[in-house]
Amino acid sequence: MAWFIAAIIAGLIAGIAYNLRLLTGAAAVTAFCIGCLAYGFGQLTFSVPLVFFFVSSSLLSRIQNDHKAGAVLCVAKPGARDSVQVLANGGVPVILLLLWTYSQEPLFCLLYVTALAAATADTWATELGALSSGVPRLIWGFNKVPAGTSGGVTTLGTFAALSGASIVIALGALFLFLEHGYRLPGTVLLVMLGASLFGQLLDSFLGCLVQVKYRCSACGSTTERKEHCPDRPVERTAGIVAVNNDTVNFLSVLASVAAAGFCIRLNW
Repeated sequence: MAWFIAAIIAGLIAGIAYNLRLLTGAAAVTAFCIGCLAYGFGQLTFSVPLVFFFVSSSLLSRIQNDHKAGAVLCVAKPGARDSVQVLANGGVPVILLLLWTYSQEPLFCLLYVTALAAATADTWATELGALSSGVPRLIWGFNKVPAGTSGGVTTLGTFAALSGASIVIALGALFLFLEHGYRLPGTVLLVMLGASLFGQLLDSFLGCLVQVKYRCSACGSTTERKEHCPDRPVERTAGIVAVNNDTVNFLSVLASVAAAGFCIRLNW
């Protein structure tokens, strides 16, 4: 019955996201599989934070203004999310879910929630930060940059990251108690929050210092895209070619999990 319910819920959410053009076909299938695993193996403790991350991120991506419209011109994948983007944020949580299923070790549940909190922090910071009327500044050097530039931060984006991560952790803690009877100490919750924000901070640093960037030869814009203006080449100006936004997202989520796991094991 749990797997039947999982298929219904995951299929409904993935189908709606596909119809709204929030996900490509392959991404919808990937999201469906992740959703089935989350509820089928982990019930509400694992599925509710995942659904919150996905639904909230999708809704925020629909909010637009002039500042955000300009930011879209910089990003590598401005349209519907593809399967690589889904796995960049959801791959680490799936691994932790399977580890928890095999071992029933509560630590993996805490790390799963931390991973989703880090992904939520980054996504909320990106989607809401792009709405800010203030000029973003690079996290390294504090130079003013156009909206949408990787590594650029705003006050609104920082507050959004904190808010999104806090909600995911609160949901995880609530259902961990309701379903399993675990009461998480406040210190553990703070470690999880700190680790998720560390991941989001690392995302900004990697985006600033390591992620590949190009300059369009036609308009001179800095962009993450390999093609900007039609029929005009771009040239790499910074970063490593193999390190794109998906790579940065995956590494940041992984780093947040490593930080949380180290601190929790060290102290508790």
